[in-house]
Amino acid sequence: MKCFYDDRDAVGVCKYCGRGVCHESAVTVAQGLACKARCEREVETLMGVIGKSRTAYQRTAAIYGRSGLTTALFGLLFLGFGIVEQQYLDRMAVFFDAAGLIILLSAGFAYYNRRKINKA
Repeated sequence: MKCFYDDRDAVGVCKYCGRGVCHESAVTVAQGLACKARCEREVETLMGVIGKSRTAYQRTAAIYGRSGLTTALFGLLFLGFGIVEQQYLDRMAVFFDAAGLIILLSAGFAYYNRRKINKA
């Protein structure tokens, strides 16, 4: 591959415009290669956005974990209340048991999504 700006061999590709660049027409900006004096600002902005998205992705996994834990506690609370108060609630206890199981299932999905995000 040849450099877009002169007839030398390219050492890389600009992260913004995708053109081949040689040593003389390339500059490294925030872990990315850019065309000197043409695409530096755009590549710097692009690398900043990529960095912020990585941080947001990691925070999302933590949020899924906390959400799953909180949801599981509520599910156990509903299920436990339905079981313990069976004799007083009669048919209404079935509602609490079913709601508790559905909430626990929701907590399982949140935990599964957290693990899926952490693997990626």
